[in-house]
Amino acid sequence: MSFKFSLESLVLGEVDFLKRYDFTIPKELDQKAIKKLNGDEKGLLKIYEMLQKLPEPKTPCFSLSDYKSIVKDFPKQSLLSLSLPKELEVKDKIFAGWLGRAAGCILGKPLECGLTLPEIKKYFGKEFPIKDYISFSIAHHIALEKNPAIHPHVTKPCSREHIAYAMEDDDLNYTVLNLLLLEQKGHNFSIADVGNIWASYLPVGCTYGAETTALINFLCGLPIDRVPIYLNHFRDEIGAQIRADTFGYVCPGQPQLAAKYAFRDAAFSHTADGIYGEMFVAAAFSAKSIEDIIKYGLGQVPKNSRLAELVNKTLVWYSSLGNWEAVYDKIKVSTSQYKDGHTINNAAYVVNALLASNGDYESGITIAVMQGHDTDCNGATVGSILGVYLGAKHLPEKWIRPLNDCLKTSLKGLSKTSISELAERVFRVSTLAIN
Repeated sequence: MSFKFSLESLVLGEVDFLKRYDFTIPKELDQKAIKKLNGDEKGLLKIYEMLQKLPEPKTPCFSLSDYKSIVKDFPKQSLLSLSLPKELEVKDKIFAGWLGRAAGCILGKPLECGLTLPEIKKYFGKEFPIKDYISFSIAHHIALEKNPAIHPHVTKPCSREHIAYAMEDDDLNYTVLNLLLLEQKGHNFSIADVGNIWASYLPVGCTYGAETTALINFLCGLPIDRVPIYLNHFRDEIGAQIRADTFGYVCPGQPQLAAKYAFRDAAFSHTADGIYGEMFVAAAFSAKSIEDIIKYGLGQVPKNSRLAELVNKTLVWYSSLGNWEAVYDKIKVSTSQYKDGHTINNAAYVVNALLASNGDYESGITIAVMQGHDTDCNGATVGSILGVYLGAKHLPEKWIRPLNDCLKTSLKGLSKTSISELAERVFRVSTLAIN
């Protein structure tokens, strides 16, 4: 991919970001004023600097990004005391999380082109609802119409006739990257340590959005507190949410600790809801019921945040409607302000899939993907959570066997590895193994 952004697009994006968080944008700093500059860099940077100095709006929605403030806004029931699972159970669940994440990611990857549920129904026809990896003919058709650049690089290795491994994907790169972080920096890693690990292993050309901007900012030597902010209007999007899993894996029965680790990771590249999304997912891995998965997740995010508000609405909608498609419609209508790759809407689609799955792996990943939007991210997250919830022995062979215990990554020195080996390494750095 190209990681080049025009300065004009970054400043325009900043205006959109600030509007989402209820900032009032004066006319001299709005989109029209920006476009009138015709790409003049000095003028654009001047506007950008002025945008950064706008007064904070008065809003009931929580949007702070420092850990102490975030914790203060947790729900009262967030302090949990859970018994630690046994060693063999933890090993099995970590392996299942890896397998579940990889399979869900590969299922959704050919559809990661901004599709909606009605579009997916149209493309799949008689093969809807999805019950297996996507056929090459359907993946090929969608790619040619929606995103020809991914064909055949993505469509072939992710289609059911050709799958032989879990192909490289950012949703899988970061799960491995955070394993390397814990192996090399330990559980007391800092936000700067996250940047150093990225700089050592992650090619900039294999990053997207907030991750691209943060890594470039870090490599350019910006202060660590400026890295996630400077010219980074992607900083509340889904990139951090897909990085949570390793922290959940290594903190069995400890959602607070998992969320604390997730905060440090997310704070390198994200702010506000971008951070909360990773904390929400990291905390979910300690649960022993579908209801508790969401409860534990909500227990580790600010109760007054936009993310918590929409997740709670999704719970109410599902309770009253009992149908994932009807809930999808509610989510879709209420999140028109968010792009396909935003944290908040996709977190709601994940919750909808988890509720509708009733603990069934296949139902979970297929519903996650059939809702469209960020399909590989949501398929991977739901697959990972349900994998840990169910354990490896209860994952359907139909979804796991085609991967051949093989994962490819874009990381330096780790182009190909076995999923079982990664799971074993994660266990070795888990709090259970350390203790």
